[in-house]
Amino acid sequence: MKRQVCSLTLSLFLSFVSFNTEAQEPASSISKEEFKKILIEVLQENPELIANTKDHVQKKLDFRNSKKLEKQLVKKHMARILSTEGYPIIGNPLGDQKVIAFFDPQCAYCHQMIKDMLGIIARHPNLQIVVRDMPFLGDLSDLLSRLHILSYQQGRFPELLNELFAVTTNLNQSQAEEIARKVGMQLDASAEVMEKIKHSIEESKSLATALKIDSVPTFIIGNRIYRDYHGLESFERLVKKSFLSQNEKP
Repeated sequence: MKRQVCSLTLSLFLSFVSFNTEAQEPASSISKEEFKKILIEVLQENPELIANTKDHVQKKLDFRNSKKLEKQLVKKHMARILSTEGYPIIGNPLGDQKVIAFFDPQCAYCHQMIKDMLGIIARHPNLQIVVRDMPFLGDLSDLLSRLHILSYQQGRFPELLNELFAVTTNLNQSQAEEIARKVGMQLDASAEVMEKIKHSIEESKSLATALKIDSVPTFIIGNRIYRDYHGLESFERLVKKSFLSQNEKP
């Protein structure tokens, strides 16, 4: 830590010297003792440099440690992460390029993420996107999550998503169920089927907790967790970077 602070302080000092001598002639070489004297004077005149440096270094260390912990957690729970049983899949069900997407059915950013994912699968034939519903926005989110999984089991998942995405007003339970029937879903599923769907949703919540995922949208590619969604271009760049394949279309 001390070495990192000193190194960064020196960097800041050199930037300071460079800034203040920008319009002057290049200085002649100075001795080590002269340099130390100047450094001490600069720090005495600008004590905030030390505080700012320590804060900057600590933030960098915290970030590195958090990423290291994330990778450890992903590795520990990899079997659960890669499990696709009971979850809707966008793209190639047999694809070896897996993306795990956590989202809430009522989250606007999540909607955009799923829309974009539906749009890029033609360009990435080996891409398998596993949709993990993680409802936390109330009872309607719970219902929509159950409908998502049930629609996938009945081969109506893309149709249901398209209809739900087209809705511009707030939904209620009866409207959601009406949309489900409109796309051809059978809502009289057995108690056993509904119990399995409930278990799948609870497992997604449990996995998210184990991975310290507390917001949506969040997705996993390889051994990295990416929080928030920054648009199609950013997402596709991550996909291409993580899954270099000769089978991908340009």
